Amino acid sequence: YLDGMQGLRGNARLVIAFLKAVNARCAAVPACAARGHRSVVFAPSMGAVITRMALSVAERDEPNWDPRVRLFFSFDGEHHGANVPLGLQPLEQFAPVEMPDASRRWLGYGPA
Repeated sequence: YLDGMQGLRGNARLVIAFLKAVNARCAAVPACAARGHRSVVFAPSMGAVITRMALSVAERDEPNWDPRVRLFFSFDGEHHGANVPLGLQPLEQFAPVEMPDASRRWLGYGPA
């Protein structure tokens, strides 16, 4: 972001532009395009709110555009107020590459 004080709508437009750029770059690479590339979006904190808004606005305003997002992972987003235990907050710096077993179970991604 060039301006951290920019409003939510402006930042949402930036996310849409970024997704379009990623999709265009993938379409230009035959191996990527042939595999039907779909992005995984990991959005922490306010980025989660902005990305959710961007995907919603794009769905409403550009119904023929496919953002090609297969998974939207909202971490500690303030959608309805945030309540992430302090012990799990460091997960942000490791996810999605490294996710401890306890965190995977807490998030519902592994055996109890």
